[in-house]
Amino acid sequence: MKRFLILLASVVALGAGATACGRGQTSTAGTPASGAAAADGSAPAAPGASTEQLDAQWARAKEGEADELARLARKEGALGLVERGSANAEWRETAIRALAYADGWAGLPWLADVGAAADEKEAALALESASALAARPRRAIDPEDALELRAGCDKLSALAAPDAKPQKSKAITQSAVRTLRMLADYGYPPPP
Repeated sequence: MKRFLILLASVVALGAGATACGRGQTSTAGTPASGAAAADGSAPAAPGASTEQLDAQWARAKEGEADELARLARKEGALGLVERGSANAEWRETAIRALAYADGWAGLPWLADVGAAADEKEAALALESASALAARPRRAIDPEDALELRAGCDKLSALAAPDAKPQKSKAITQSAVRTLRMLADYGYPPPP
């Protein structure tokens, strides 16, 4: 019993030492607490506020490089991409492309709306991003966005319907059908 207690104490000590060496720790140095003033005395940026660094990241992603689009998606998240893409036509294409790399399904309903819009180029890009989302392996976080997944699938289903008004090009309709078939693994019934 004594050996067991010594062994347990040494394991606990090693675990604490590994954490103290930096494993699993995140640095908050240089970032003010929520609501606190920054080190230079300026007020902290409001959530969602545009900063020079974020604007530069959007500008780099606008060039279409996959790495930059993925970085932007990680930084902004799906909702941030949808917000800027729907508010500003200049960034819409960048937001559409970056949503292919965003986590979750929060952007799928907006991608389906853009896919149903009149602009054929944006519609094709939106459905390409929706297909990229659908092609990813299923993960444990998917149920968190179940409502968004369902809303996006319903909108894609309306777009894929043969009697959809206004009639979309055959390529757009086929892309919507292909995306819905890939989403069948997530519990949405594939189109006939």
